[in-house]
Amino acid sequence: MLENTWSKLLTEDKMSAAIANLSEWMEHWRGMFHEMEDTIHFAMSSVLNGKPMLLIGDPGTAKSLVVENIGKAIEVTASCPTRVRAELAGPYFRVLLGKTTMPDELFGPLNIAELKEGKNVRNIKGYAPASAIVFMDEVSRGNSTVRNAMLTLMNEKAYFQNGSMKPANMLTLFGATNSVTLSAEDGAFLDRFLYKILVSPVSLRDSYHSLCGLTPPTKEQTDRAAKLRPITLREVIAMRFYIAETIEMPSEMVDLGIEVQNALRAEFKWQMSPRKFKQIFADRDTDWRKFASAAKTEAFLCGDQKVSRHHIDHVLSNSVWNTMENREAVQTAITDTVRSIVSVLSQIYNAILEGYSEIEGGKMAPNQEMDILGGMKKQIAAMKREAKAAYKDGQDDDDTKARTDSVLAEAELLLKKAATISVNRVSTMEG
Repeated sequence: MLENTWSKLLTEDKMSAAIANLSEWMEHWRGMFHEMEDTIHFAMSSVLNGKPMLLIGDPGTAKSLVVENIGKAIEVTASCPTRVRAELAGPYFRVLLGKTTMPDELFGPLNIAELKEGKNVRNIKGYAPASAIVFMDEVSRGNSTVRNAMLTLMNEKAYFQNGSMKPANMLTLFGATNSVTLSAEDGAFLDRFLYKILVSPVSLRDSYHSLCGLTPPTKEQTDRAAKLRPITLREVIAMRFYIAETIEMPSEMVDLGIEVQNALRAEFKWQMSPRKFKQIFADRDTDWRKFASAAKTEAFLCGDQKVSRHHIDHVLSNSVWNTMENREAVQTAITDTVRSIVSVLSQIYNAILEGYSEIEGGKMAPNQEMDILGGMKKQIAAMKREAKAAYKDGQDDDDTKARTDSVLAEAELLLKKAATISVNRVSTMEG
C-alpha cells in the first residue's frame, strides 16, 4: 500500500474542494471551447500526471487558446511546493518555435556577471525551467538544436545549469503543430509527447451560433465562471499523489494493456521493419509504464476509483500512434482488442479463478465461502450477457463462438469444483 502522501499537502476537506474546483474549471472550459471535450480532458490529464501533450490541428482551431487558459488557471504562490526558488517560479511560459529559435529563448539568457567568471548560469525567471506550464507552438518548425535541448526538460523535468542537471518547476509541457511529419530527425522528439490529440474545426450549428455571438452564455455558465478560483500548484501536486495512491489499477487491466501491445505488434509489425515499427508506434517499456499512470488519471477524471476497459481504450487510442497516416488504423486495432468479447470474458474468468483459489485455500468461514460462490454465479451470468450482446453486435463468427464457449465452460467447471469443495468441507466440519 502506498504512503498517504497527499494528506500531508491537503486535508481531506481541502482535497474534496480542490477536486470540485477542478471539475468546475473543466465544465467552464467545455462551455467556452466548442466540440473540444477530448482536448480539454487530455490537457488536464497532462497537467495531473506530467506527461507531455501534442495538439494537432489547422490554424485557428484554438489550440493555443486552450493551453493559455489552463496556464492562467494555475496559481503559483510562495506557499506552493516548487522545485526552483519561489521567487523565480511562474505559472505559464509560451514560445513560438522556428528554424532560427535558440535555446536562450527557452531556457533564459546567460548571466553576464557569472559568464565573466567562467560559469554558464542562465537567468531562468520567466522562462521554461521556472514555469509550471510550458507551451511550445509550432513544434514541427523547431530546429534540431532546440529540440534536443528540450528532450531533457520533457523526459526528466530538468535542465542544465553550469554543467549540472537541475530540477525544473514544470508540471507538464504542451506542443502544438498544424501537421505531423515523421522523419529520422523529428521522430524521437514527437514520440516524447504521450498524448497526441487531433483538434478539428467546429462542425455543429449551435457551435457556429455561439462563436458568432448569436447564443449568449447561460446563467449557469455565468454563475460558474464567477465562482471559479485558481488551481494552486500545491493542489495539483497533491492530486498527483492522490491519484497514485487511491486509484486502483486491477491486474486484469494490466493484462489488457499487454493484449493491446501484442495485437498491435501482430497486426502492424509484419508490414514494416522493426526500426520503422518503433518509429511509428510507441513500443518501448517506458511508454507502457506511462500508460499505466495515464490510465489511473483517466479514471480519476471520470470520477471512478478503478481503471476500466473504457479508460484503457480512451488513453491508448489517443497515445499509441505517431503518424497521421496510421492514426485511424491503430485506433481501430486498439478498440477492437479492448472490446473483443473473448478479451472481456477472459478478464471476468480471471476474477472467477481468484474466487476458486480462495475457496480452495480453505482459510475462510462457511458464510464467506457462500458469498464468494454467489459472486462467481453472478460473474458467470455476466459472461453470458456479454456473449449474447457481442453476438448481436456482430462478433458471431465460428472461431469467436468456439473460444467464447470454451471460456464459459471453464468458468462453470470452476464454479462446480468450488461448490463441491465448500460442501465437502462443511460436511467434514459437521461430522
